[in-house]
Amino acid sequence: MLALDEKVRTLLLLKSENFDGQMDEVFSRFQAAYLDVKAHKQVFMASSDSDSFFHFLPKAERITGLMEVIVLENLEGDIVEATQKIAESYQADLPPGALYCSQGAWEATKDLEYFFPHLDALPVERTLALIKPDGLARGKIDGKTLEETIE
Repeated sequence: MLALDEKVRTLLLLKSENFDGQMDEVFSRFQAAYLDVKAHKQVFMASSDSDSFFHFLPKAERITGLMEVIVLENLEGDIVEATQKIAESYQADLPPGALYCSQGAWEATKDLEYFFPHLDALPVERTLALIKPDGLARGKIDGKTLEETIE
């Protein structure tokens, strides 16, 4: 079992026009493979952004336009391998440039940082204390000054 901070995640991009109205089916395939959808959003990627992000892919395989961006997590096994199996099952029916899956742990980290930079940001807890002006001059309460209590 992995430690809590060792989240095994990957990123999957699907061209929206090829999956119009089928996202529930796509998500159910992930759940059947024990993959948890941690985040999902739609993004429009212009061709210039696509050229920058997918610089290592042939131009025909780069996704442009409206796309579904999905973060998948699995603590039980190899997430990239499981996601690639699902992606391969779709690719036979899809044109080039309709689907992208991170190919390894390093690529997944880079891809997640690009699309979801604050995915693991911890919420910040804050406490607000309102002190009346005469509170500091009041002296000790229960044997402690206000400054000692705050520290």
